[in-house]
Amino acid sequence: MIALLLSLLATASAPQGNLIGPRDALWIRSLVHTEFQDTLWIRPDSTVSLPYLGEIKVAPMSVKAWRDTLNQLYAQYFTDPAIDVLPLRVVYVFGDVKKPGRYFLPVGAGVVEALALAGGPNVYANLKGTTLRRDQHLQKVNLEQILRGKQPDLELRSGDVLFIPQKSFIFRITNFQTLVALASLAWSVYLTFGRR
Repeated sequence: MIALLLSLLATASAPQGNLIGPRDALWIRSLVHTEFQDTLWIRPDSTVSLPYLGEIKVAPMSVKAWRDTLNQLYAQYFTDPAIDVLPLRVVYVFGDVKKPGRYFLPVGAGVVEALALAGGPNVYANLKGTTLRRDQHLQKVNLEQILRGKQPDLELRSGDVLFIPQKSFIFRITNFQTLVALASLAWSVYLTFGRR
C-alpha cells in the first residue's frame, strides 16, 4: 500500500501553471464527512503528514492533481471521500505588528492580507521602511503607499518574510505640543543644572 501511495503522489501529472509544492500548504476537507478537515503544510523536504495516511514524500502537483490523488487515497477510508482542496501560501510577518507569526494565505493574496492577518500595524510601525525577504533577497516595500492605493499590492509566495520596523524616537513625536513640552523640559533642566 505504501508503494502505491508513493507512486501515486510522485507521478501525479500536473499541467503547466501554479503547482503546489514545498513550503506551500493545503486546506483539505471532505464535503460529505464534515468532521474531516485539516491544514497541511508541505515541508521544505517535500514531506507532508496526511491524516490516516501518515508521513509521505510528494512531488509538486496542480490543485486538480492534489484533489484527484487525495480522493483516490481516501477512498479506502471513506465510502465517498469528496475531498476538496484549497491551496495556501505560507508567509511570515514580523516586526511592529500586533500578532507576528506564520500565516496561511490563499494563492494570489498580497501584503495587505498578510498585514491584516497579523492584526495590523502597531502605532509606531514604519510602514515606509517595510522589507520583504524572498529567496534570500531583500526588497523594500512601501506599505503606506500600498495601503493608500497609490501602489499595487504585492503578491506573496510561500516562504516570504515581511518585516515591519518601528519608527525611530524622533518620528514618534506626533504633535507640536509634545515637541514644545520636551523643549521646555530641556530648557528647565539646562537652567537648573547647566548654569552652575
